[in-house]
Amino acid sequence: MQNKIHIEVTYKGNSSLPCVYMEEAILDILPAYDRQVTYSRMDIQSHAGKKRFLALSCSLFGEKGVYEHHRLAPIPAVFMDGELVFDAIPPRDELEEAIVERLRSEPQNVRATEQQMTEN
Repeated sequence: MQNKIHIEVTYKGNSSLPCVYMEEAILDILPAYDRQVTYSRMDIQSHAGKKRFLALSCSLFGEKGVYEHHRLAPIPAVFMDGELVFDAIPPRDELEEAIVERLRSEPQNVRATEQQMTEN
C-alpha cells in the first residue's frame, strides 16, 4: 500500500494574508503529489475548525497548557498527519522535502487523522 499523508493548515480567514499565502503554498504543490497527499483547511472560525484547532493545540501543549495557560497552535501553521511541521510559510523546497520525507517513512495513519476531523 502506498503511503499517504494528510496536510492541514490553520486558517484564520481571508483577511489574514499569512493564512492565505500559507494555503497557496500548499495548493501550489498538491498537483505534484496526486493521490499521495490530501489537504484540508482548518478554518478556526467554523465550529469544526475550532474544535480541531483546540485538539491540535492540546496535542502540542496539553489540556492544562491550552485551557489554563492559553497556549495555542500557531496561525498559520502546517500540520502533517496531526504533527506540527511548519509555523511559518515554508519555502517551496522545504515543503516538498518535508512531504517526500513523510511519504518515504513508515505508513501514516491518515484515516485516523481524517476521522478526527470529521468527528470534530
